[in-house]
Amino acid sequence: SFDRSKLGGFQSELDNLLKKYGAEFTPDITKKGMSGFSNMVRGEVTAIIYHGRSTQYIISVNGKFKIQVFEQNDEHFPKEVINYDDMVNLYWKKEDALILER
Repeated sequence: SFDRSKLGGFQSELDNLLKKYGAEFTPDITKKGMSGFSNMVRGEVTAIIYHGRSTQYIISVNGKFKIQVFEQNDEHFPKEVINYDDMVNLYWKKEDALILER
């Protein structure tokens, strides 16, 4: 089994972990910098799929792998506009990630 404490330095080991394990997490997606998160990865938006109540973003990280991000479409609050080819930051806390052994 995988030791969850290893997620703290996830960015530096992301390539190796995703090759060995699958990961499930719900990151915050933004073009801005954020604080209070233990993990961050930067990537390029390669696809945007609108699903009515949610939007799915496909983020290419270092051209090596893709991360799917789902965001609820909440009409009550203004949200940042994210477009194709935008460079975005994905932030998450290590407690909110689940590593799936392949």
